[in-house]
Amino acid sequence: MDVVKVAAKVVTDNTGTSFGLPVLLTSQGIIEPLLDYLLNHQHNRSLSWMNRVVQSTLLLIRYMDANKNWFESPILLFQ
Repeated sequence: MDVVKVAAKVVTDNTGTSFGLPVLLTSQGIIEPLLDYLLNHQHNRSLSWMNRVVQSTLLLIRYMDANKNWFESPILLFQ
């Protein structure tokens, strides 16, 4: 799976106010659960923390993709 880290311009309401967040983009679109997680923590976490979360998630996805034949289920992967 091709995954890249990009900066997204996020608009959350009709005021037009926007802000930037790091997100992961695949051929199927943005990984929305990660974006939702970052949005839920945007007021109490720093941008550097968000970048580290996104980078860690990117590494996990790449590891899972490279080793998909070694684990029968996600549960075994995390054991």
